[in-house]
Amino acid sequence: MAIVYRGMWSDSDDGVEARLMSLLERWVGYKSSGRLGLADGVTEDGTIRVRVETAGDPGGPIDSIFWFSLVESLENGVRWTTTVRHWSGQAVTEEVGPGGSWTWVDLDLVSHDELDRVKIAAPRFVRDLLAASHTARRRLVPLSAAPITYEGESGAEQLAEIVTAMDRDIPVVVFAPLPADYVLNWAPPGFAAAGAYARSVKRAVEINAGLAQVCRLDDEATTHFGAILGEDYGVRDGAFRVYLPGADPALSDGWRHRYTVAARYLRNESAGAQIFRAVSPRAGVRRAAQSYETAAALLESGMSGEDHEMLTMAIAVADDLERHRADLDQRYENLVEDQQALEEENTRLRQQLSIAWKENALLRSGSSATTPDVEGIDAVDPAEIDSPSTAALLAQDLLSEFLSFPDDACVDLDDLDAAVEARAWGQTSWRAFLALYAYGETLRTSDNAADFWSWCVKSRHPHVWPATPKKLAMSESETVMNNPKLAAKRIFPVDSEVDSSGRVEMQAHIKIAEGGGSRAPRIYFLPAREHGKVYVGYFGPHKNVPNGRA
Repeated sequence: MAIVYRGMWSDSDDGVEARLMSLLERWVGYKSSGRLGLADGVTEDGTIRVRVETAGDPGGPIDSIFWFSLVESLENGVRWTTTVRHWSGQAVTEEVGPGGSWTWVDLDLVSHDELDRVKIAAPRFVRDLLAASHTARRRLVPLSAAPITYEGESGAEQLAEIVTAMDRDIPVVVFAPLPADYVLNWAPPGFAAAGAYARSVKRAVEINAGLAQVCRLDDEATTHFGAILGEDYGVRDGAFRVYLPGADPALSDGWRHRYTVAARYLRNESAGAQIFRAVSPRAGVRRAAQSYETAAALLESGMSGEDHEMLTMAIAVADDLERHRADLDQRYENLVEDQQALEEENTRLRQQLSIAWKENALLRSGSSATTPDVEGIDAVDPAEIDSPSTAALLAQDLLSEFLSFPDDACVDLDDLDAAVEARAWGQTSWRAFLALYAYGETLRTSDNAADFWSWCVKSRHPHVWPATPKKLAMSESETVMNNPKLAAKRIFPVDSEVDSSGRVEMQAHIKIAEGGGSRAPRIYFLPAREHGKVYVGYFGPHKNVPNGRA
């Protein structure tokens, strides 16, 4: 079971519990096609189960607590469990002020399939509840079912204070305004960037309501916001940034707070899903206010002795597992950060070596210019490559002379961008694209160029790729190619100059990462001597090109 959504906020409006119960009753009716209401029950086929518990102690620390659970079991083996808790009373007033209450919504998922194949969003009743609220907030972050707009210098200062608050534990997503003259080079006829931008922001709020707050800046606020936080922490030109808790511009770790340019989400209007994948894995560690312990004890007191004992044991086991998981997650993230730093330094050193090669070539030619122009690939700042999508965009923009890389070769890059390893994978992918580009140049300029593996081993070019079985394969195994279903997965798009059908078999592939399971990136490519170019047919997770073991 995985917690894929956790919303937890306070509210000082009147009648929140009654409104929540009304929305849940309507939601249960929708889920069960009118067969169930807001009471314990199960549908005839057993696919929907509802359980409701309430307790109260008027005048005590907790006036009332409401607990709700809906379990939905689908035919494909997926099981969704939605759990809602709401409590209020003097103990809550001491935490959030007069009339305050807490709402806590969890969405758990059990699936035999990979979780990244399941579409997930905030439950509808959460959006309706937040839309009706005027005071919902998670600590100092206001929550809304619509994007919150910050305008001018004062708005920028207010948002910067929220983003950098040390006790913030909910992500804040900030969209910069899209320039009026923004144009996408690959846009289909009739594509309106402004409309796609507006729909993307709206959908981002709907998917992430209660999980993260989506904000917008106007033009003036964008300028001031960037000046306050610094260039590495700002946002501009229609891009959005996901500010995770613990944002501190003084640490120079802006890469932790995912930055997505407009070109990466407008085409498919995928901003909402990208944000959800970035923030959902961290939602499960969010903790309830201290008053919940009192509220839970009140609720448990109304249970039978056996139920109370089982619940206590379950909570203890869950807490132990959560602490262990959090410890492992932290260790893994520390290792990933080390890898990211090494990959970035590797790219920077290769750039310096490339420039040194050019200087050497100028000296040998007797040219009066001893300093080569630093532009194109050598001018790329490795720190800017924060994800596989960024690496792909840079490759398409800067490497097209010797590397053919069509848009439809990029598959499920959102999945890669949402991974903890995204920055390291982006750095490594860029290094792989540089190797293929350099090899394409060799094919263009040399009549007797070796194959890619031999070139990587013998050429001593600054951008060679490690030629080892763990990092590179020039063909697939017989097991894969003799299996029609697996072999069909190796047919990829290619320029019509190579094959008139626009598709061709590719077996050679670069392994960006051995770890990461089925999500680990792969690059499938085809060198073409007659065209002096390398053709990339696939860049995406390993799951889409399975082998006999996957």
